[in-house]
Amino acid sequence: MRDGWILAAVCFLSLLEPAFGDNRLDRKEINARELDEAFKEGDEIEADDELPHFEREKKPIDISKLDMSDPLSVTAASKAGQAIMVFVDIRGSPTEAERDQITLFWEANMLNAHNIEVKRFMIKTDRVIFQLDRAEHIKELAAVLRREDRCFSFSIDNALFLCPGHPQWDPKNPNATKQSLEAQGKWKGDDWRPEGWIERLEFSLKTPEEPAPSPKNSNFKWKKSVKRTDL
Repeated sequence: MRDGWILAAVCFLSLLEPAFGDNRLDRKEINARELDEAFKEGDEIEADDELPHFEREKKPIDISKLDMSDPLSVTAASKAGQAIMVFVDIRGSPTEAERDQITLFWEANMLNAHNIEVKRFMIKTDRVIFQLDRAEHIKELAAVLRREDRCFSFSIDNALFLCPGHPQWDPKNPNATKQSLEAQGKWKGDDWRPEGWIERLEFSLKTPEEPAPSPKNSNFKWKKSVKRTDL
């Protein structure tokens, strides 16, 4: 009896198949790649700053607007939008504690003066790496370092830029590099020092001072003594 009911149901469904077709019962194959692309089409486009530096679109360079005499501007333009590492040398032979405080001061200047964040990586007691998220910010970093007597030099892509802490620094020619001076025959050698040159500048670590205790105000008031006459 049960088998008869099952056979009848099968026959009934087979009669309905031409009317409805079998597409509604077909198993659909899902293409994960097409599904992901369809999802991205409806998703918001990420801002360029939010993308990893290797996924950012490189902007075309207008060579006519570049100052080819300034290698720093050329580097900033050619690597615009890309992360860049700058090797910075400190004048003299600072201790690790001095290095940390000196470079922290430079990092704070970048943030306060230009609202640009940098990352510091310590290499040696007199050398650190400043990593910039965007290469065009190298101009602001150079402006900060070129005001510091304790900054010896900084290097980008094998180009050595001089700073006030370097014995061959010329404030009238701040864009000069070791390579450009060598090409002009003006480089005096790595070990050259002018007469009276002081290699190490004295540096005192600033430690937080405890505030002096403030005098406490007392509510006590002296009363004028009254001489008794009834004794």
